[in-house]
Amino acid sequence: MMTKVKSKFSWVHTYLVFIVLLLLSGGMLIGVVFAYLSNHSQESDYQYIFWIIVLSALILLLVFSTLKVSKTISLTNQGIVLQTVFKRQEILWSEIKAIKLHGKENWLFTPQEATTFFLHNGKKVFIINALYRNTPLLKTALNTVKKQHLRGQPIDIQKLEQHKLKQTSQQMPNYPLTKYSGDFWFSINGIVIVLFTSMTLFWLIVLLITGGIGTSIFMSLSFLPAVLSARQLNYFYLGRYHLVVRNHVWRPYIKVYHLEDIEEVVFDSVGESSDGIRIITKDFKAAFFPAGSLREKNWIELVKALRKRKIKIRPKNF
Repeated sequence: MMTKVKSKFSWVHTYLVFIVLLLLSGGMLIGVVFAYLSNHSQESDYQYIFWIIVLSALILLLVFSTLKVSKTISLTNQGIVLQTVFKRQEILWSEIKAIKLHGKENWLFTPQEATTFFLHNGKKVFIINALYRNTPLLKTALNTVKKQHLRGQPIDIQKLEQHKLKQTSQQMPNYPLTKYSGDFWFSINGIVIVLFTSMTLFWLIVLLITGGIGTSIFMSLSFLPAVLSARQLNYFYLGRYHLVVRNHVWRPYIKVYHLEDIEEVVFDSVGESSDGIRIITKDFKAAFFPAGSLREKNWIELVKALRKRKIKIRPKNF
């Protein structure tokens, strides 16, 4: 029998990011150490020693920061426990004034999707959604706690109230829908695709004529920006019952949402990506769809149409 709900770290945003940064900084440190050991000029010794110290400090800072922000979360009938290697914090449900399941908090100098707890003592604690791969389960448990508290019931973490999405096939609905899109060929992403696809074809021709592993690497590197740009060229259809996501380049791709299953639509962007929408469903799953072809008039029309259908929307950075 489940007595608590425990978080699981994200494979990408937690483990993979840490490993990549550690390998990069560690590789640079090893390179500098080897260069220092093979150096025969005493005049440049101080430069190598300086960079060895800087890179060592950077690695220690990376490890320390990761351990400090990587909180394991445990939800029990008594409250929530946030624990790192250095600190354990337990917050009783009676100490929490309000729980905000959707919204943004500033983390690492940028607004990030988070779950926020407002305490009776005036403080607030938040959890960054992207750091955990079972965020929907955590939010489902927290939503259950909110409902039980409002009903005056004892908190029972075992009785999760999960929303079941409507069963819809991943095919275009068979009724009229309004399309919200722009001319992707004249967008920045479209131009990037044409440019780097042309470069890829050029290196392919060179590879067929001359061969060589170097040419293969250049071809692969030329194709990568085109793939990344294609991922940002989504567009949308909106009908009476459904919101549909398609992609200009990858034509078979289709994602269909029933409007009754949508909790919130967030107009957002991630890093340096194109503006897009983050669709949050009532089972607390979320997906971000950048749409680089849409212009301002397209976004305004989409906002009006969503509001007309009583869909909750949230502007960027809120």
